[in-house]
Amino acid sequence: MKWNIDFEIAATIVDLIFIYFFFSKKHLPTRKNRYFVFSLVVVTFVTVLDMLSSYMDSNWGSYPIGILHLINVLFFVSSAMLMLSVFLYLLSLANRQDLIRKPVFIVFCVPFMIAVFLGVASPFTGLLYHFDPVEGYVHGPAFMLEFALSSFYLIMSAILVVVYRRRISSLQFRSVLFFLIAVASGVTIQALFFRWVLMANAVTSIAIVVVFLALQNPDMYIDMETGLFNLDAFKEIVSEYSTDGIRYDLIDLNINNYRIAQSVYGTDRANEALRRAVAYVQTMYDRAYIFRIASDNFALLDLYGSDYENTSKVVAERFREPWTVDNNDIIFSIYSTYVPHEHVGGELKTIIKNLEYIRHKLTHTETNLVIDDEISRSIERDTAVERALEKAIDNKTVQIYLQPIFHSREAKAQTAEVLARLFDEEVGFVSPVEFVVKAEENGTVVELGRQIFEKVCIFLSENDIEQYGIEKVSINLSVFQCMREMMAEEFMEMAAKYEVPMTRFLFEIVETATTEKDFFVRKNMDKLIAAGSEFILDDYGIGYSNIVNVFSLPFRFVKMDKSLVWTYFESDSDVLPDVIETFRNQKVAIIAQGVESKAMARRLQMMGCDAMQGFYFSKPVPAKDFIRLMKEKNIEGGFGI
Repeated sequence: MKWNIDFEIAATIVDLIFIYFFFSKKHLPTRKNRYFVFSLVVVTFVTVLDMLSSYMDSNWGSYPIGILHLINVLFFVSSAMLMLSVFLYLLSLANRQDLIRKPVFIVFCVPFMIAVFLGVASPFTGLLYHFDPVEGYVHGPAFMLEFALSSFYLIMSAILVVVYRRRISSLQFRSVLFFLIAVASGVTIQALFFRWVLMANAVTSIAIVVVFLALQNPDMYIDMETGLFNLDAFKEIVSEYSTDGIRYDLIDLNINNYRIAQSVYGTDRANEALRRAVAYVQTMYDRAYIFRIASDNFALLDLYGSDYENTSKVVAERFREPWTVDNNDIIFSIYSTYVPHEHVGGELKTIIKNLEYIRHKLTHTETNLVIDDEISRSIERDTAVERALEKAIDNKTVQIYLQPIFHSREAKAQTAEVLARLFDEEVGFVSPVEFVVKAEENGTVVELGRQIFEKVCIFLSENDIEQYGIEKVSINLSVFQCMREMMAEEFMEMAAKYEVPMTRFLFEIVETATTEKDFFVRKNMDKLIAAGSEFILDDYGIGYSNIVNVFSLPFRFVKMDKSLVWTYFESDSDVLPDVIETFRNQKVAIIAQGVESKAMARRLQMMGCDAMQGFYFSKPVPAKDFIRLMKEKNIEGGFGI
């Protein structure tokens, strides 16, 4: 009998090319990579053995029987090993390699062990094959069982992909699905239609190559400018180490004038200098893996506990000298942060957030900074606040409080500011300074603002606050909200849903809005004003805008920041009276914040403040208590001025 081996010859050549390509490139030392390259090597070995055994079995009379048995046994054993290695690769792809260490994994190994036993025992039992004195090679009674055992791993792989669909990306899912379908199709087609054409292993080889190109190409994890591992590589290895409980120290390295170097010396020269700089860092931390996780930011993953204190000093000293490229001396400003393993964190998401916190929020007064317990608690607090905010937004549990604004001429509160409050069962009370800033950082501020506005609409629809003297409520808007094209329309539709006229609303935006050139900021303001709302410039006096910018936007009120008010009362400066007079001359009403005593209130009233707000009049109170407060203050009593 003769077999056609053309397909497998071509597949072997392709496999060898890709094996060479893989090992010639820098690749991650992850379990997933090891399983994959092992599968690639095994499928090449199986394909070669398939061709060799087919040729020798066809000419069985020309070779010693011992050699024939050896080649056939190796083929059957390696075929079983191939399916097991593919299954292990898929386990690592789904990030469930932890199953390997559990007793249940023995169940998954049973088919492999049976297949190995059948292969090794066949020279003595003839279960898979035997050599007939007349016909030569003949399949044994358990031959189809070998295929069934291999099919077990294909079926389990398919189940694995379906069960852990959400753990893998769309590209991974499609690539693995293609692989499984290709392998099953190759075996079926050869068995049913082309029995004497060796193509099943060839199809498996091509399918693995497709997975290589789509998922395992080493270039996918390399930063092209520096040759270092990139952010995707960092995520891969940290995810595996987190799952395996491997401890490591982390060094965050920031070259904070890299972009300036690009603009001054050109991209090519700056990149060459950067390559030399990070190559030097790599030699100093020779046992650490180094990753480029942003254009000017690098992470060093140290498994072996390098001498950071001394090494960082040497590195910092070297960076005071230039990197000479084409006769240009390029000096990089560098600082590093050392994160001991006990402060690294566990989950990948947490580690990435910690690095972002280190990069954007920590003040590096020295070149080298070590994360200690105090800083670690700050990072944990930041993470906890974000988690509490996300939970509150998901569950719509952010509360609204109201604080009255006292109007001098009417001698009562006519407006009230809406303030958001967040309480979490685990974190406790979270100040607005914390969670509003966090909402702006992570992009949830738009949804947060939408929920607050809806809660205010519900409150106004259920309570007639006008009978207690409150004509309008003011709501703080983030600049990010104002920059959304459809913000005004969304608010007007929501107010209409609860039958609340837009004339009931004042919207407060901070001074940074006066420096925004975004078209949609002004467009949203104009639409809301046309609908009957008015705008307040909030926190004037903290140093963002000039008075020309303020007058260029349609503000009905300007709120003096409490720091400006307190400075006046502490030092008797003339700045506050001058500012008040300037705005009054422009017909802009003044609201003074931070009023905490009767003396302050009377003095501000005499200076011409149209309205005042502060703890003297009332602290912010829950919406459910606001009606009672206004009944006491506006109707029955007074504010004591």
